[in-house]
Amino acid sequence: MGRGRNTSARTVDGYNSHQLTQSVPPATGARLITAVGVMPANAADGAPLPDLVVERAALTGTAPPR
Repeated sequence: MGRGRNTSARTVDGYNSHQLTQSVPPATGARLITAVGVMPANAADGAPLPDLVVERAALTGTAPPR
């Protein structure tokens, strides 16, 4: 389990989850989760992004828009 900081006075124990989503039929406004990553709370927020993009491309054949 990681220990991160929410503010300078408040620490956070646990994990952060990160998700990449993709729109399904636009008229519905629904989104489909295409990749998920879980990191310790003390890991940098952007750390799992490259792995999530590779996972999404492998599963769906598409990369997120830039």
